[in-house]
Amino acid sequence: MGTSYLVFIDDFFPLARDRDRVVKALIDELGRLGPEDRMAVVAFDGNRLEMLSSWSSSTSELERALRKATARPALGLQ
Repeated sequence: MGTSYLVFIDDFFPLARDRDRVVKALIDELGRLGPEDRMAVVAFDGNRLEMLSSWSSSTSELERALRKATARPALGLQ
């Protein structure tokens, strides 16, 4: 039985450079997912929760979702 990872990306508090640094590290680690593992990615901007990826074990799909996360505005508490 694999492990399920839920990645919650906070776009409300962090600065974009800090958030992107962490997301890049996650992308670099995707190759460590086992064949039974899966991940979902969600992002929150302070008002709305958005699902960037449903549960998936496809590293290419998860990488696309994480790269999409870096394109979102990070509010950094404005």
